[in-house]
Amino acid sequence: MLFPRSSTHRSYHLVARVAGRALPAVDKTLRLRCTLSAADHSIVGVSALVLQLGDDVACDQQIELVHDARDGAPPRYFELIASLAPAGGDPACYRIAGIIDPAQGRIVLPEIVLHGG
Repeated sequence: MLFPRSSTHRSYHLVARVAGRALPAVDKTLRLRCTLSAADHSIVGVSALVLQLGDDVACDQQIELVHDARDGAPPRYFELIASLAPAGGDPACYRIAGIIDPAQGRIVLPEIVLHGG
């Protein structure tokens, strides 16, 4: 049986490159969380991704967070929070926010550069 595809069904892909250089050689985790909000600022989607970076001193990853919109208001704003933390330690955070163009299904974010000190 075939079901008609809803005209409100749309996927939004938020894509970013994550690059790390001179990172501490300790076990660490990168957490990414993206919140999508409608024009009235109500939350319409949340996606998350966890990357175990281990004790590598460098990383280069292309990440993609996907929000599959079904019913309700389409997303208008996004906020991406990335946090890098050693095992059991305090995280360093990166935040980017912006407006989604409803005509675009793929949003390319600026590169996230992690640099150890």
